[in-house]
Amino acid sequence: MTTVLIHEALRLLREQMDPSVEMALTLDVVPSEDIAALLQMHELDSDRKVTILACCILIRMAVMKHRRLSAEDNEQLTRAILDGDYLSGLVYRLASRRKEWKLLGMLTPLQKRMQLALLRGRAAEGLFAEQRQHIAEYLNRSCA
Repeated sequence: MTTVLIHEALRLLREQMDPSVEMALTLDVVPSEDIAALLQMHELDSDRKVTILACCILIRMAVMKHRRLSAEDNEQLTRAILDGDYLSGLVYRLASRRKEWKLLGMLTPLQKRMQLALLRGRAAEGLFAEQRQHIAEYLNRSCA
């Protein structure tokens, strides 16, 4: 039963992840079956169980990536990355609290594309211009 829940959570994550993020999602990122078993012991809607487990998988992925980074790089760099992640989380919290689901759906893959472009050496000013263009398109669609 927990295997089905784990596979459903992975399916949900694959559906939610924008292909442009260039990040593989494999079974090695699944938390121990303890969380899935814990969820099975509670009277929750199946969709809610899948959502909770999927969020736990995302957290595990982030921690594993940061752990690898902190073992290889210096503390200042690791801190900067963690601070950036925290600020990204605030975007999600703010948008979701305000029920700006379409905005969040547009910003999430855009942010990842911006991060990848910076990694490849693209200038930040050009990325911010692209962000402005996406916001303008979003506003034109939502206000029309």
